[in-house]
Amino acid sequence: MPKRTRLLFVDDEPAIRLTLPVILTQEGFEVTAAASVPEALEYIHQERFDILLTDLNIGAPADGFTVASAMRRTQPEAVVLILTGYPDFDTALRALREQVDDYLTKPADIKQLVSLIQEKLRAPARKLPLQTKRVSAVLRENADGILQQWYEAVSHDKELSRVSLPKDERINYLPEMLSQLTDAFHLERMATALHAEGARRHGRMRREQGYSVMQMLKEGHILHHVISATVQENLLFIDLSTLVPDMLQIGESLHEQMEWSVRAFAAATRILLITYDSRLEGGRVLLLREAGYDTTPVSGTSEAKRAVESSSAFDLVLVGHHAPRSEREDLLRWLRHTLPGARVLMLTKAHEGGFAGADCTVEADDPQRVLDTIQQCAPLVPYMQLNRPA
Repeated sequence: MPKRTRLLFVDDEPAIRLTLPVILTQEGFEVTAAASVPEALEYIHQERFDILLTDLNIGAPADGFTVASAMRRTQPEAVVLILTGYPDFDTALRALREQVDDYLTKPADIKQLVSLIQEKLRAPARKLPLQTKRVSAVLRENADGILQQWYEAVSHDKELSRVSLPKDERINYLPEMLSQLTDAFHLERMATALHAEGARRHGRMRREQGYSVMQMLKEGHILHHVISATVQENLLFIDLSTLVPDMLQIGESLHEQMEWSVRAFAAATRILLITYDSRLEGGRVLLLREAGYDTTPVSGTSEAKRAVESSSAFDLVLVGHHAPRSEREDLLRWLRHTLPGARVLMLTKAHEGGFAGADCTVEADDPQRVLDTIQQCAPLVPYMQLNRPA
């Protein structure tokens, strides 16, 4: 009896996984079915196959490339075929033709599929040696695409698009950051002081542009996502022995650069927070620090005066509302005399009214209104964002 052609079929859809292997078995193939990438990889490393037929998206988009990459490395003579439900993905597939023998569009015509398999088995394509690369090389080659994908994602993000910027100002530090990440030597070492200064410039620039800390962090998250997607799309060309350490290093470097940026962002405006109710202090401190402000909390008028006398480096004094009005008015006059360069924002009780001599007042019951008033009262870089041309 002639040896049957062994075929590994990978698809996460139970209905297809139950029906197609039966049909292929009837056509003379010995079929092994896998429902996930880990299961497929286990089969590839334990058994020998003549053909791999894998869905492109197994659980996650482009997971099929992971399976194809493993098969090409461990069993280079096997025929590798991709099933895709997205014909518009043809361009990416054509770029991989040297390592993927062919592809079919779902739902696959059985006669066409069997005919294609037999054709590939009769006349296997000459496999060129697989030229693998470090992640850094792949990112460097795809830098322009990464920048464009990141810009489009940020531009369509509801929260980030609230800050209206031209493209060059939006991209800002991103090319420099990518350049550092795609430097192969950079993947082997910690970032230098030069890289740290670039990240600090980015943090200061984002403050000038009117960003919040959370918006900066979201931009970093989007960049990490685009980089990961680019790596996944190019798995066939990456040296898998270096993939995990390279991705870990990239993640650490991105985190480190964001930390430098956020520190620079937060260092520009110092707030003295005066509270008269200890129950409110922790929440207000957390609110201000999450918004990126360098915040010094003090309790009561006496402690506030000691803080001002020991350090006059405050850009804004935020005066709480849980004290008699007369006490707060006296403190406001004292601040005007002792700290003339700082702006003073008075938190007020409901319907309390304004304070003569204060730069700003806001009722204390709405945290978001308080934050908005702080940004208006003491812009992150004085008046730059407010005076930006429409």
